[in-house]
Amino acid sequence: MGAGFEVAYPTPEGFKKIDRLMFRAWKLDHDGTYEYSGHSFFSRYIQQDLYLSRFNPEEKTYLIKSPVGISAAPEPDEKIWPEWTFELFILPTGQIVEAARFHPPHRPVNDFVEYSYGQIVGWHWDKAYVDDVARKAAAYASVGGSFRVERY
Repeated sequence: MGAGFEVAYPTPEGFKKIDRLMFRAWKLDHDGTYEYSGHSFFSRYIQQDLYLSRFNPEEKTYLIKSPVGISAAPEPDEKIWPEWTFELFILPTGQIVEAARFHPPHRPVNDFVEYSYGQIVGWHWDKAYVDDVARKAAAYASVGGSFRVERY
């Protein structure tokens, strides 16, 4: 039984939910400049309950309670780093360029969200990383190619 907004992968023991996902959407010009194209989202679980937060321009968190299990109270103050960050760039032509970035637990990044009792109260983003990906995405898209950025 799911919460309606889940990303999971198969394991030998069954499907496992991926926690702490950040989605950001951008309008990207051919020269590599970009701006937000709407709300960005961050999803995370506290036990079985899903907390879906949207941010920029306004910050709001929605609680999707699981019909199974007992709900747990969120901490009073939290700083949460994403496990995955997904960037979605939309070019003036309507072309979509996507980038996914995995964040190993032992190497937190500059992207994080701050919560107070489960409600988003702030967020921070790795602008240098997004600048780099936007510039490369625009360059490759202008010649009709695809791109891949690998960092560890």
